[in-house]
Amino acid sequence: MKGVVLHGGLGTRLRPLTHTGPKQLLRIAGKPVSQWVLEDLREAGVRDVAIILGNLAPERVVEYYGDGSWLGLRAR
Repeated sequence: MKGVVLHGGLGTRLRPLTHTGPKQLLRIAGKPVSQWVLEDLREAGVRDVAIILGNLAPERVVEYYGDGSWLGLRAR
């Protein structure tokens, strides 16, 4: 099974927290919000994940998740 995670938007309602990066990388309980989603997908049996990036610091998302192998996923 394949999953899609939307990782976009400007996060204007979360400013000033989102002036420097995507809202999905904000940490909640020690992890970025999107990591919680990816771990839930993994637990549901999803192994291939497409992360759709927005235009607010997409390089930070790629830097953080890489190929997803450290989460037991194949991220693209």
